[in-house]
Amino acid sequence: MKTYLRENGGVRVYRDGVRVYNYGERDNDWLGIDLKRVHRVGGNVSNNIVIGSVKIKRDSSTGLIEKNK
Repeated sequence: MKTYLRENGGVRVYRDGVRVYNYGERDNDWLGIDLKRVHRVGGNVSNNIVIGSVKIKRDSSTGLIEKNK
């Protein structure tokens, strides 16, 4: 289980069924879960033990603004 979580942990983002990289990668704690854990006494939730996804659709998410890099 630890190996599986290490490789697959994080919260990934999918738009119209396609994964948006680098959200959910091991080094990208885009929700700040690990930072919140450090600041909370007794915190036991970290980015590498959470598995989740956010699924959005371009045609129904009109409030989102695309980032350009």
